[in-house]
Amino acid sequence: MAFAAFNGQAQDLAGNAVATVSIEVRRESDNTLATLFEDREGATPLGNPFVNSPANNGHFRFHVAGGAYRVRAFTGSGDVKVWRYVAIGTSAETDISSPVFENFTIASGLVVGFDGEPITRRIQLGDADNFWSFNEGNPLLSFDDGDQIIYGRDENVFGFRIGGVDRVQVDSVALYPGDIGGSPEEFMSLGKLGSAWHGLFAGGVATLSGFEGDVTPTFDDTPMQVHVGSVTDAATALLYWADDFTGPKETFFKSRGATPNSNVVVQADDILGGLEFFGADGIDFAEGGRIQCHADGTPGNNDMPGRIIIRTTPDGSQTSVERMRVDRLGNMTLWGSETAGVPSFNDTPIQAHCGSISTAAAAFLYWFNDAFGPVHTFLKSRGSGVNSFTVVQADDILGEVNFSGADGTDFARAARIRVTVDGTPGNDDMPGRIGFFTSPDGSQTPAERMRIANGGNVYFPGVGTTGTPANAFLDSGSSPANELLRSTSSGRYKRDVEDLQAEYADKLLSLRPVWYRSAINRDRQDWSWYGLIAEEVADIDPRLVHWGYAEEDWELVEVEDGKGGPPGTSVGRRLKKGAHLKPEGVTYDRLTVLLLSIVQRHQQRLKALENPG
Repeated sequence: MAFAAFNGQAQDLAGNAVATVSIEVRRESDNTLATLFEDREGATPLGNPFVNSPANNGHFRFHVAGGAYRVRAFTGSGDVKVWRYVAIGTSAETDISSPVFENFTIASGLVVGFDGEPITRRIQLGDADNFWSFNEGNPLLSFDDGDQIIYGRDENVFGFRIGGVDRVQVDSVALYPGDIGGSPEEFMSLGKLGSAWHGLFAGGVATLSGFEGDVTPTFDDTPMQVHVGSVTDAATALLYWADDFTGPKETFFKSRGATPNSNVVVQADDILGGLEFFGADGIDFAEGGRIQCHADGTPGNNDMPGRIIIRTTPDGSQTSVERMRVDRLGNMTLWGSETAGVPSFNDTPIQAHCGSISTAAAAFLYWFNDAFGPVHTFLKSRGSGVNSFTVVQADDILGEVNFSGADGTDFARAARIRVTVDGTPGNDDMPGRIGFFTSPDGSQTPAERMRIANGGNVYFPGVGTTGTPANAFLDSGSSPANELLRSTSSGRYKRDVEDLQAEYADKLLSLRPVWYRSAINRDRQDWSWYGLIAEEVADIDPRLVHWGYAEEDWELVEVEDGKGGPPGTSVGRRLKKGAHLKPEGVTYDRLTVLLLSIVQRHQQRLKALENPG
């Protein structure tokens, strides 16, 4: 006597295999333990219950005489799974029409049969009114409502027949709607899940719907569609359940091959994939925007340069316009105008193109309850990779802002502001200077017009010359020091005007003229000079000197300058406590007024002496 085999796997409610389980087999007829064997011939008995090997990952197998059985998989914690009325062998709970075979096998060459015999006739399970069967001649699985699952028909591997009409076939490469072996049908329903969801295949379009009735595909050129309603959060979702760092993804593959698995190289500017967004406009659907990826150059083996384009549709239109582009080099271009174009400067990694903007093309807005504001930071390293902090060198450009205008052919440079390393840098030591440049008439090359050096010295290399007397004044007593002021003499800037009293002018005669050499390195050390001592002048009349703070009256302090870039602070000067103004220079132009008073009075005396009567 040959015994029938049973194969199973113990799984928990979540579908996970339970490796170590005990298996118990009882007859459904009298609840007695069945006699089990390891082999078909019954030569090697198997205990009942028996413990399955953990190496089998929950899979177990035993042989038993034909009949209906209850198979129980359990552990010390309780039942894992119980199979009831399991039909094993020829004495099972269902009737099998003649001829009867004892074992279902799949032989070499994918020949399906029982006991090695190929299927040549109908094998039916159930009665005449409610059945499923394998039909002879054409292998298929039939159901009592006329629906069938076909395999091996017309040289195709698998297919569905629904409502008596062939609807779908799956061969070695693809899934097709329509008649098996014939032309595609216009429509097919794949049934419903629950009371609502169903699928459609219409003209090559696969449609999933969340509505009760049939849904006609919206776009015939969109092969996969999802129709939903009353969804508050998302129409579709990709969920990834795994204990790792990755997440769900959606992948787009593009080939110029006309058939599946024909890997024909794409060409420059080909669209590799995209996301498109449409909204109902009352008549049909109109485009609101799209995200596309193009081949950004000539592709080749293991070489696929790409660019990403973001498009939005302007008001009054249903045609999207390019607004943002990231090319193969990582350069980013933004367009704020109605029509996009090609980036203007290939050597400028980030560009913003704007039009019809009455206020500003770009704005930085900072919303926070503190004293800071938005920051635009330029960072420069001589390192060739990200986060490689190779020290810069003297005269390296740390950043610049350029201004250009269209000249009828392209853009010509009009001006720039540039920051340069002004000395030898080192750790926490970065001397800098700022240069202001403008282009002269007839040129597009900016020339330096003003420079602020690392010591605060200000230079005007492009300043012009004039024969007009000086009228500028640097106030060394201001904070910060050296406020630039305009010196005036107009009566509209004076009040309480009266004649100069002689006694004030005569004080000038007590001043001590001196000869000296300059202690300032910038002055010529081989020359001598003539002048007055400001402290001595101040003792006679404090109005005849400039007052200011000495260098030792200041201290350097770190001042927070906002957020956004290292080191986050800058150095500023602050007056020390107790600092007071000191004489800095003599107002030599004021001396002429006093001298004029003296000269006038001397002139009057001379006239009196010359004309005594």
